[in-house]
Amino acid sequence: SVSVRTLADADDGNVVAAAAANHVALSPLVASVDNDAALRGMLYDPAKRAAHVKVLTDLAVKQGYAGIDIDYEHLWTAADRAPYTAFMTELAAALHAVGKQLTLCAPGMDHDAADSAWSYAALATIVDHVHVMGYDFHSISTHAGPTAPLGWIDSVAAYAESTGHPDRFVLGLPNYGVGAGFFCALGQCAASCTSAIADTTNHMQTCPFGNYAAGRSLNCSSAAGQIYFDDAASLEQKVEAAQAHSLGGITYWTVGSEPAGFFDMVKKHY
Repeated sequence: SVSVRTLADADDGNVVAAAAANHVALSPLVASVDNDAALRGMLYDPAKRAAHVKVLTDLAVKQGYAGIDIDYEHLWTAADRAPYTAFMTELAAALHAVGKQLTLCAPGMDHDAADSAWSYAALATIVDHVHVMGYDFHSISTHAGPTAPLGWIDSVAAYAESTGHPDRFVLGLPNYGVGAGFFCALGQCAASCTSAIADTTNHMQTCPFGNYAAGRSLNCSSAAGQIYFDDAASLEQKVEAAQAHSLGGITYWTVGSEPAGFFDMVKKHY
């Protein structure tokens, strides 16, 4: 619950070389998404927190990273907020002291959810950037619906702007479409359609998760069921919402299988 485990593709030589050649800073994603007990065991214990901070800081220095990106999830109780905020405060201080940055991944929220670890207002004053996960409004574990309805994205961006530090928030976009129990990479979603592709939906008018405007939302029938996905035009609507609320940029989960024209589209705005 203090140490970190390196996955197989970390520090891939091709990635490191390409980044160096193009003057791109590298920060590894350090994730805890499947062991909630170990995560809380670290966060709730000041001594373990301090040990974990040292492990991460030493890693950034040893490997020459620009910083560390934290993705610690499933922290959906009010009791998680104080220890999570304390950890981020301590890690930010340690990394900044050695010239490194701290970024973190936070779920997309359009209000302060007190029963969670993530206070947008507090975190915006602690870390260098908050990567807002602008996806999984619907996911493979829910009923079928838009991955990131535009009205929800706009509300999330407005909430980030309300902190007074919108430039510290970076909107994350999905590179996949979803149906109930399955997904497709955006570059391949259209090929899985067995019906004509629609670019509008009335699903959000009756969605039990909230009645946000869907915006442009591609959807079709497939062999596995109804599927919803994005193209460059629907993603651009979300990028425009981020820009309208003065967010600091766009990030993307994860590189590969982008829809045609995606990167050129983002460059028009950021």
